[in-house]
Amino acid sequence: MNIDIDLGYQGNVVVFDLDDTLYKECDYVASAYNAIDKYMSENYNIQSKKCLATMQNAFKNKANPLDKLFEMLSDQHPDIKTDFDTLLKIYRYHTPDIQLDKTTLDLLLNLQVNGVRMGIITDGRSLSQRNKINALGITQFFSPQDIIISEEIGFDKNSIEPFTHFVHRFPNAKGFIYIGDNPAKDFYYPNILGWKTICIKDDGRNIHSQNIDFPIEKLPNISVMSVADVLSLL
Repeated sequence: MNIDIDLGYQGNVVVFDLDDTLYKECDYVASAYNAIDKYMSENYNIQSKKCLATMQNAFKNKANPLDKLFEMLSDQHPDIKTDFDTLLKIYRYHTPDIQLDKTTLDLLLNLQVNGVRMGIITDGRSLSQRNKINALGITQFFSPQDIIISEEIGFDKNSIEPFTHFVHRFPNAKGFIYIGDNPAKDFYYPNILGWKTICIKDDGRNIHSQNIDFPIEKLPNISVMSVADVLSLL
């Protein structure tokens, strides 16, 4: 990626994780299950919401939702597994029904009004993550080259490269802040680079557990209950 270096910016750069930070990933999962349920209803004449309930129950019990779906339908539709790739594509690439909550929107608007440069670093498939970003309506807050998606650059957050992108792009920045939720991979490299790291605590809906004994170098500098608490820390 060619970097347009901004020598003039001397403020703080605030970089966000996407999933379970700017929105709740469980909402994306629910949207995907609804899209699959719609497909099954239309193509297999299955009662609406029946497949949805099966997948939701499997997810709740930490089972594979598609496996449970196939198990439920195997007698009536013995060839159902031939549609596995189609269902997986629906899950990954559907247009999600997700929204930014008011608190997060207010934070982004506040930072934008105050001239703070912002970015996103997110792991995942390009189309999936772009669909989420577009559905949330947040492209107005980020320069296109400051939306860093692992599949697009060939490095994920277990590498330093997504973070050094911003260091190189804003060489005269006052400081860098990374806001995420997952100590397994969100904070190690920004900590090494001397960034301020802020973790949004799990409200009980996060996909990835925070209740793991991580080494200190993977822990954030600060943990907060909500993005509403972030502004006072910047």
